[in-house]
Amino acid sequence: MILVDTNVWGRIAQKSDPQHKLATDALGWAIRHNTPAIAAQSLYELWVVATRPLDKNGLGWPPPRAAAWMHACRRTCRFLPDDPRIFDIWSDLVTAHATQGKSAHDARLVASMRLNGIGAILTFNTGDFKRYGIHVIDPAALP
Repeated sequence: MILVDTNVWGRIAQKSDPQHKLATDALGWAIRHNTPAIAAQSLYELWVVATRPLDKNGLGWPPPRAAAWMHACRRTCRFLPDDPRIFDIWSDLVTAHATQGKSAHDARLVASMRLNGIGAILTFNTGDFKRYGIHVIDPAALP
């Protein structure tokens, strides 16, 4: 199984993004070679980006469109729901790696991965995840 990071979904959602095709191709690769997964946290993050105004670095979508996109993502992947045990794993990760600021969101995704036995993530932000000892896959590095 491979976790598909929020930034991949965001680029797929935005057809005008220069990395849209790369993200779409990477998701296709994940579907063919793995079981792609999406964490509940990624859906929260997607909602924020999708409904945030364009002038605030969002997609400017109305809530019904954002909801439809989230449901499409869930249908494509194995859904990893929130679980109370994620907090303890996350707490250990941010303490062990001296994680600060927004990077704590990435640590929460890694905590969800660990809880669900997932060792790889597909992401454009490879540097954000390497410290956690997981297999980090850059969409640009795929065949």
